[in-house]
Amino acid sequence: MEFDPLPQQRLAIEAPLGPLLVVAGPGAGKTFCLIARINHLITTLGIAPQRICAVTFTNRAAEEIGVRLTHTLRDRAEAITRGTIHALCLALLREHTEAAGLRKGFGVADELYQKVILGRLTTRASIASTPAGWRSATCWTSTTS
Repeated sequence: MEFDPLPQQRLAIEAPLGPLLVVAGPGAGKTFCLIARINHLITTLGIAPQRICAVTFTNRAAEEIGVRLTHTLRDRAEAITRGTIHALCLALLREHTEAAGLRKGFGVADELYQKVILGRLTTRASIASTPAGWRSATCWTSTTS
């Protein structure tokens, strides 16, 4: 089923090249706009699909974008880089490990593993509770799913 964009959606879809921020509530058509924008970039402006990166926050949204891109663009959808911000950043770190100051084969600690390690450290140090500063330090190592 095809939809005609609302006037506000059309502004986002056909906006000039460059960064674009779409602020809208749930169910307002952000994914629709993203897919339509990508389609517009490829079919109207002649942008090569491999030059486009579609970034989302959740795995569910990333899967939905993949389905919709394939439905809309068929074979051309495969060339578009897409995924969650977490997965794409992890892929960049894996590709440029040394430049990021990491060791080859580095791992990412999910929240459960972080708690296990912090528990071991606090036990070894005979600390009754985790210092307040440690709580915020774990935020940047959250799960990559």
